[in-house]
Amino acid sequence: MNTPFLSNNYIQLHPYGIEHIEKTVEWLKQPFIQQKFGTIEGISIEKHKDWLRQNQDTLKWALHAEQYIGNSFLFVNNKHHSAYFQIYLGDLKDTGKKLGYYATTLILDYAFKHLALHRVWLHCLPENLPAIKLYQRLGFVFEGLERESIFRSGTFITQGRWAILKPEWLARNGAS
Repeated sequence: MNTPFLSNNYIQLHPYGIEHIEKTVEWLKQPFIQQKFGTIEGISIEKHKDWLRQNQDTLKWALHAEQYIGNSFLFVNNKHHSAYFQIYLGDLKDTGKKLGYYATTLILDYAFKHLALHRVWLHCLPENLPAIKLYQRLGFVFEGLERESIFRSGTFITQGRWAILKPEWLARNGAS
């Protein structure tokens, strides 16, 4: 699946390429990313390249706002007209600027209006309050907890599941 370039006045989403790998691996090794993002232990450049090869049907974006600041992924399931969504900013200095909001808005608009998806869903750790606030602002609905659904550093961790449906998105953001 070809990842399109998306942009608005605040952020540009470039197709993810090999030029982004080194910085991505650097980010994914940071404790603040690992604490908020789930299972990414033991990341290396080679493991990340393997992940990219295994996920060729995934839409992958590199987020740019003057410079490369983060990544977003949309794992599309055409059979069910749905997609699993992930996003992160790689540096704490880029948080709190609504860049995640602007990027997610572009991706949801593309998912619902161009890919004709019906549902986009995500996981979020319950303690990641800034992300939860963002998802609520965008119209995602909390669907429940997946109790002890990931295993990290010898501990089972519970994560929340959030989703937004196409009619909900279009009602908030226009049907055009």
